Amino acid sequence: MLAVAVFRLSSSAGSEAGLVPGQADRQPRNTVEVTVAELDSRGSAIRIRAEEQPDGAPGLAADITVDSAAELRLNSGERVYFSVKAQEVTLFPSP
Repeated sequence: MLAVAVFRLSSSAGSEAGLVPGQADRQPRNTVEVTVAELDSRGSAIRIRAEEQPDGAPGLAADITVDSAAELRLNSGERVYFSVKAQEVTLFPSP
């Protein structure tokens, strides 16, 4: 059976999930290195879309605040880490 994992990703300090530029110092078990494909403005948030994964899986996406995006100074082509603690992940059977 296939499943879909869902979690909320943010860039705030102390959050259960995050976006980290460069090398992740404290890597939780669920950390994925990605390449930023595009940044989309969504009002008070910026959606970070990652390139397709090496295994062909779709690229991940994360919404962060405009202030966080400005502080991180992200650009297309940059390598970052998306990370999330296991207790923040919810699994659903795939449709």
